[in-house]
Amino acid sequence: MKENRFNLIDEPWIPVVGKGKVGLRQIFADESIAALGGNPVEKIAVFKLLLAIAQSAITPKDESEWKSLGVNGLQKRVSDYLDKYYDYFWLYGEKPFLQMPELKKKAEVLPKKEKREPYKIGNGTFADLMAENNTCVTQYDFRDVSQNDSDKALFLLSVINFAFYGKQPNQELSLEKNLKKNVIAKPGASLGFPNYLHTFGLVENVITSIYYNLLSDQNVRTYTWLSEGVGKPFWEMMPTTESDCVTETSKKTLLGHLVPLSRYVLMEDEGLYFTEGIIYHLSKADKKKGQSIENWIETSMSWYLEKDEIKALNADVSKKPWRMLTSMLSLSDTEKKYCNLGLSLFINRISEQNKVFSIWSGGIDVSGDSFGKKIKNNDDYVESEIQLHSSAFGDSFCNKLFEEMKKLDEFCFDLQKFVVGYNAEIRGGKSSKNARQIGSQNIPSVESDYWQLCEGVFQRIVDTCSIENTDQCNQEMDKINGQIWQFVKQIYNQYCPNQSARQLEAWAKHFPKKFEKKRLS
Repeated sequence: MKENRFNLIDEPWIPVVGKGKVGLRQIFADESIAALGGNPVEKIAVFKLLLAIAQSAITPKDESEWKSLGVNGLQKRVSDYLDKYYDYFWLYGEKPFLQMPELKKKAEVLPKKEKREPYKIGNGTFADLMAENNTCVTQYDFRDVSQNDSDKALFLLSVINFAFYGKQPNQELSLEKNLKKNVIAKPGASLGFPNYLHTFGLVENVITSIYYNLLSDQNVRTYTWLSEGVGKPFWEMMPTTESDCVTETSKKTLLGHLVPLSRYVLMEDEGLYFTEGIIYHLSKADKKKGQSIENWIETSMSWYLEKDEIKALNADVSKKPWRMLTSMLSLSDTEKKYCNLGLSLFINRISEQNKVFSIWSGGIDVSGDSFGKKIKNNDDYVESEIQLHSSAFGDSFCNKLFEEMKKLDEFCFDLQKFVVGYNAEIRGGKSSKNARQIGSQNIPSVESDYWQLCEGVFQRIVDTCSIENTDQCNQEMDKINGQIWQFVKQIYNQYCPNQSARQLEAWAKHFPKKFEKKRLS
């Protein structure tokens, strides 16, 4: 009999701000834990697991029961649940957490010798088994997780949600008799083909954030793609194959969305067995083949429906999530097509309180081609967190924020136009079309530099939009406008030198005086 070891309830494995790592019991009990740590994918995967545990412990019938439950009531129910299901949370053992022991037996009888051995995890910073020849520069640590059980637990959670599509999984491994898998495995359900962006509303600590994101039965019944309701978590009942009744039912349950099994995994001391798990229908091609009625939707995604196809906000290293805040909140008529179900529920609840809250968004932008996704070049994680106050979050705030974001977009476009005009003047371009072609090499850098500088003042813009006194609001916004004007001059001077007489003439001709007048009016 295989020894049970490393129980996720008591062992420290979840990174949190200011406390290192904690176990599941502590994160639900300790109200001093303010926020999750780790990279954005780890944060999303862990928060979804915490929500799944809370939903398994207690799913309120409606909003009235949710209010009666309270944070303390949720803590008590989760504590009882973790005690009851303690033996379901061993990372290693006869029934390892969210893993498939049968994979080892299946691997041992494969005809190819190299396919019988477990894979080395190596760098588990990204939710996949990484190719050695890929190069990526990121602010997050790279680390070898092969010998660290807490890191392996994080990797397991990340890979079942955010696995890249491609040839990395051992597709000759199958639990279902006569099932022939595609050579290229599909991406994890939480990543999808377009790299989904995920957004959550957060408050003063992790347990309270979980409470405000807890869905009721009434909420779940309104979501047509969750026709099987809340469901049963996989740690209580794991699938036996890739398409048995457990897997098919899970695709229509809330818990199946919070903890999808995009990969079937078995952790061993020497490595892991790794193959495509439940097949989720994520693309338009699947619908055309009649394989899917609904596209994949998670309550943390911002999306809208276009010709029966889900269009979602995606993680983009060139466009930080804070720039999409107005879309997430659907602040304009054109943006009201976006729907973020979890965020909408959170804001409805928090608006009745007197609380500071945050809107956190994150994900990973990873390149893909016909052979799969691979981290390379500028690929990286993205995340943003914006603080708001529930008392100021109303129509007036939303209208002001939308107008300010609209101005920022317009000014970025104008700045690019001025830089292109200067380049065309220097190189002898005449038409605006030629000017844009001549200056196009500068445009991505100009835009990137502009938004990077604006990111530093965006929280001030949000705070200023919250000021109810019109005169005071305008005064503060004028100060911010002045700072943004300094950004514009800085970037224009950077890309439009004026050392020579010809440069100086072009610089003066295209210097953004119109922009200055617009900002200060």
